[in-house]
Amino acid sequence: MMRYGTWLGVAGCLLLTVAAGGEIKPGMPAPPVEGQTLTGQAVSLDQLLAARPEAIVLLLFSPGVGEDLALTLEEIYQQHGSDRISVVAVGLTQDEAALSDFARRMGLTYHVIPENRLKDGSWARDLGMLPVTCLISPARPALIDDALAGGGVSTVKLIQALAEDLFRKGTDHALSVAELAVKTNPEDTEARRIRARILADQGKLDEAEKEFGAIQDTAGLAEVALKRGDPQKAAEISAEAPDNPRAKAVQAQALAVQGKLDDALNAVRSARAAGADSVKPWELSDMINLEGRLLQTQGDPSAALDQYRTAVELDRYNVEALANQGETLRRTGNPEKAKEVLDSAVTFREDPALSALMARVAEELRWRDDTARQEQIRTQIDALSARFREMKTEEEASGKPKDRWTTPPLVFALLPGLGGGVFFERAGTDSLVAYGIEQAWQQQNGLRVVERVMLDKLLQELNLGASDLASPDTQRKLGSVLSASHLAFLEFSRLDAALQARIKLVDTETTEIVFQQAFPVNEADPVSAAETAARAVCEKWIAGRELKGLLADVTDKDHVVVNLGGRHGVRAGQSFTILEEGEPVEVGGRTIAYRTKPVGHLIVQEVEPDFSVSAVTALQEGVELKKEMKIRGRLEQAAGNAGG
Repeated sequence: MMRYGTWLGVAGCLLLTVAAGGEIKPGMPAPPVEGQTLTGQAVSLDQLLAARPEAIVLLLFSPGVGEDLALTLEEIYQQHGSDRISVVAVGLTQDEAALSDFARRMGLTYHVIPENRLKDGSWARDLGMLPVTCLISPARPALIDDALAGGGVSTVKLIQALAEDLFRKGTDHALSVAELAVKTNPEDTEARRIRARILADQGKLDEAEKEFGAIQDTAGLAEVALKRGDPQKAAEISAEAPDNPRAKAVQAQALAVQGKLDDALNAVRSARAAGADSVKPWELSDMINLEGRLLQTQGDPSAALDQYRTAVELDRYNVEALANQGETLRRTGNPEKAKEVLDSAVTFREDPALSALMARVAEELRWRDDTARQEQIRTQIDALSARFREMKTEEEASGKPKDRWTTPPLVFALLPGLGGGVFFERAGTDSLVAYGIEQAWQQQNGLRVVERVMLDKLLQELNLGASDLASPDTQRKLGSVLSASHLAFLEFSRLDAALQARIKLVDTETTEIVFQQAFPVNEADPVSAAETAARAVCEKWIAGRELKGLLADVTDKDHVVVNLGGRHGVRAGQSFTILEEGEPVEVGGRTIAYRTKPVGHLIVQEVEPDFSVSAVTALQEGVELKKEMKIRGRLEQAAGNAGG
């Protein structure tokens, strides 16, 4: 969900002229801090970056100036620790004794570096206005995220700026910093607003709504309604503030999740135009990212890419825009560039969707390098497409009746969902859920999955769209040419604002729907949704599945060959019961079955893909092993398998 609300009133950075004629302002490279602290410890910006904290705060001050800021930073430092928030203070004074006394009186435990102990202090001279507080990005290249200057800057504004900085990075500690801002000045509207926004982002909607209502923040109330899954109410609340660009942006998102894409695009463009000079760059970045998603959903990936790039230029921490850019590059055939973009995104935040995207891009890059596999796939596609067009059943092709006893291998092919599209806040949510399901199934004993590259290329070669795949005849033919026992369809929809997916399993022999289940999808964590779907199918179709087969070679009872192998889920050490066919079961003048009785057991010793070799145990006296005697057992699952 986007980060909207009326935001901090912290003034933009006051430009600070340094001796070399440069400036300290957001977006600039961070000062090259390096020196020795009052306690003799060597400290450098590179050292701080290597520790990967959530934020780095640089305070430039002199004794007697900025005591309240120094104390505030000490409180934050004590609460969160250097592993989360690193604080470095540079004392701009030639009187080291006075600086030492200042640090002692303030009880400062973070790094304090005297000016004369800086390796190169030229950047810190003639700032003209003290104190100066810089928020430095903890990722390379280290940049100044925000800067506040002068004695008129209140401590509450410093805390607000830090809370906003942490919020933009998606860290868990933004709320505690925001609450400190409210505690410092309970009457400060901006402090309460940022606290409410973070509460909403963390799903604490009742608390957020109460706070937004108290400060009469229309955009915040609209966002709470949207997070509660009521886009209609969100749009109505937003309409109460037609001149508020943030409220207009929430309205655009509410329209988007209702499928009103043209109206949503108009609304977000209106919000972007109205907020160009009145909202913060990161807020504008969110608006532009939404515009990109709408353009991409409407079929214009090139225009969407331009929007994502612009969004990232405005806010390097906009992980959603980075992820959208990476996924769009992947879909348009540029996985190398996609990897570069995603590598940048993961430096800012640990994000399940990003991790899944990176795994898929890495797989595509491996595929591009495997020319032998590409040629093999091409040959297979030619053969499969020809077979599909000629289409003969297995029985017709072999001239033999089909074996109705032996359990066929369980093979799933995951196909595009049937029905219309849906708006995703994150590009690639649908493909990531599908990819995650396939990955989970591939780890499952007794289940094979048709390779994604093979499936996509075959559908493209045959020019089969969603409407074609709805045909039972097409489903039956696809199942036959792919040797797939089941076709799985993944469909997405929205119930108000909540995204959900439904997985549907079709038996390719009967074309009956044998399983279907809906489950919620969190776009920030599509892997969880994939695991839920994969587990549901496995619990229904794999756990304890019966395996039935035939004896293929009985010349050596210590090395009996059966027609079940690794493709069926057979494992070494598994046992099967040998069955002897007895008296027929008749009804209405015809035989409908034969009674069977157990006469011995097999213990599997060796497993090949299509057969296995077993030793006979406990064979009843007088029973003669014969070829094509029936066997029965259960699929054995390994710990950790989906559904196992």
